[in-house]
Amino acid sequence: MDYKAGTSLVMDAFNENYQKMNDKTPDAQLEHATTNTPGSPTEDEKRFQIAPWKLGLLMLGNALAVFCVALDNTIISNAIPEITRNFDSLQDLGWYSSIYFFTNCSVVLLFGKIYTYYSMKWTFIVALGFFEVGSVICGAAPSSVALIVGRAIAGLGAGGVLPGAILIISESVPLQRRPLFTGILGGMGGIASVVGPFLLIFFPAIFCLLLGLQWGGAKYNWGNARIIVLFVVFGLATASWIAIQFYKKEQASVPPRIIGNRNVWSSAWYMVCIMGSFIVVLYYFPIWFQAVKGASPMKSGIMILPIIVGLIVCMTLGSIFVSVIGYYHPIMVAGMIVSTVGAGLCTTLEVESGSGKWIGYQAMCGLGLGLGFQLPFIAVQTALPRSDIPVATAVITFAQNLSSAVIVAIGQTVFQNRLLVHVAQFAPTVDPNAVVHSGAAGLDKLFPSNVLPQIVRAYNAAVTETFYVATAIAALSIFGLIRLEQLSVRKNGGDENVADALSENSKQGSV
Repeated sequence: MDYKAGTSLVMDAFNENYQKMNDKTPDAQLEHATTNTPGSPTEDEKRFQIAPWKLGLLMLGNALAVFCVALDNTIISNAIPEITRNFDSLQDLGWYSSIYFFTNCSVVLLFGKIYTYYSMKWTFIVALGFFEVGSVICGAAPSSVALIVGRAIAGLGAGGVLPGAILIISESVPLQRRPLFTGILGGMGGIASVVGPFLLIFFPAIFCLLLGLQWGGAKYNWGNARIIVLFVVFGLATASWIAIQFYKKEQASVPPRIIGNRNVWSSAWYMVCIMGSFIVVLYYFPIWFQAVKGASPMKSGIMILPIIVGLIVCMTLGSIFVSVIGYYHPIMVAGMIVSTVGAGLCTTLEVESGSGKWIGYQAMCGLGLGLGFQLPFIAVQTALPRSDIPVATAVITFAQNLSSAVIVAIGQTVFQNRLLVHVAQFAPTVDPNAVVHSGAAGLDKLFPSNVLPQIVRAYNAAVTETFYVATAIAALSIFGLIRLEQLSVRKNGGDENVADALSENSKQGSV
């Protein structure tokens, strides 16, 4: 069935039911909205009548698309040490990930609007096409600059893949079954009025922030006029963008009533923290393996498996737990605790640390993110009316990618500054800038044996101190959990006939 035709049928059914509800007393409306004959399908289940084989193919296509995007992230994190050595570009390390997440988060809210008004299928295909073109450019990149350009293009496409996959599931599966399907998916890994202010204001704002974080303390002092101007421009542009959202109201890329809902902004904050913590650990463990343990890029790819396996397993288990108990909040709390403890343990790693420690610490970080990663999407789908889900989903995806871009840039600043300090401390006869520009892989081929142990110790100290960023960010997710409502995916049931109840939740959830 064509998406638009299917949507029309759904809306006709909703309007008919809504008219019937208006003819009832308030008590009768509530009873009609929240009860069903025992053993009979709910209205929500009746709306999603898709043949099992079609649903299977749909899930397979979604899973493969998300798998490609997830694989891109894990591959680049493992290859970064070798890339920096080949291109002599350790100073560009942060850009390889930040530019991807920058372009990603810059378009994800726009994709939320596009998915609302246009065909989900074709929008999803176009987004995936952009991602693949960018990936091809990355694979053929002859220089660091070309690689950064390819990453930027891939990020543009990736910004529409994950929210599109989640929205396709939300249009195909009843709410009470979505946690399971979303977990499986994750385990595999007025437009004109929006485009102008979004591209002209928000792009420069985020770019100035990333540039300031990349340059600050490394290329220029934090008090340098360039750094100050970048942060000032970021603040002014961000304030202007927020003002435009309030001015445009329902025509804005993010209507204020949606972002003002406490379930939306608290879920977004949780995603910012838990994803930011994970991405720091994911990107700096390969550096630790190759610089401190002397592992090759291929071997470090194997050594990073504990965090990936933990992530995949718990993404599925976390969603299953929600389907069983009916509540997502306890699982999100567990994810926050495990992520914080895991990242904190990573700060204790030493040059002599054995495999038991780095395997266990990685696994805890992966388990923590896996438990909580998908649930902010489920939270907003449970708390909001169906018509608001595309934009709310885009907000959560935006938070995820903005966090990845900004936190990686912060981590890069901390890592590079601490590496300069520790090289001067442990190997005073070596030029710290020479170490920074030499790359993290193959240190035994770059430095003589009499100073190599000191260089390795400096790398260990710099990486473990960068893990403090991951620990702090994970702990801050508690502020999102405090404000998140503890709603049941069963109670709300996903039926559009409970729109009045959901509207009341929205009012109670607003700041």
